[in-house]
Amino acid sequence: MGTEHSALMGDFEPWYFLTFGQRCSVDVGPLQVVPGSSFFRSQPYPALTSDAMAQPRFLEDVGGYAAAGLCATGPQTTYFVLTLVDATRRHYVRLPFCGPYTNGTTAKREIADFLEGYQRWQFDMASTYARSSIIYSTGYVDVRMRRADNSFTLALDGLPQRDGTPLPSPASLWTTLRNQAG
Repeated sequence: MGTEHSALMGDFEPWYFLTFGQRCSVDVGPLQVVPGSSFFRSQPYPALTSDAMAQPRFLEDVGGYAAAGLCATGPQTTYFVLTLVDATRRHYVRLPFCGPYTNGTTAKREIADFLEGYQRWQFDMASTYARSSIIYSTGYVDVRMRRADNSFTLALDGLPQRDGTPLPSPASLWTTLRNQAG
């Protein structure tokens, strides 16, 4: 689905349903379309655009915000991006949506499955961890979670592990984090 759908809808939920064929499992709150794009944001802050959100970063001067949708990183490659920032979380997810090495139907299913796992994980971990930072982007994972009393910090960081252990796939990330949390 392209910009014509987002322009008609103006709201994230109907766009997501048209694009993925189901409701979004993550509560992102009300998001409005960035004009002329398939990208949505919680507030009309100039830096909350698909171009700005194509790279994993958090905007410190914006405060709490959410942004989601499609962003192109080249002439043939498009990613689905979700960024949620508030007092307890700084989460950035970028997953392949379409491109020369991506099957669009499979990618849509993987994105929807990833978001369902993310929502379950957030619910499960909410009582255990007071703060979390997650960056999951193609070829890179960085997760930092801390309990309210600072007694335990769960970390999964960086590029493929030095010992050759591969990074968790989108399908296995949430199970990996649950297992590490004990």
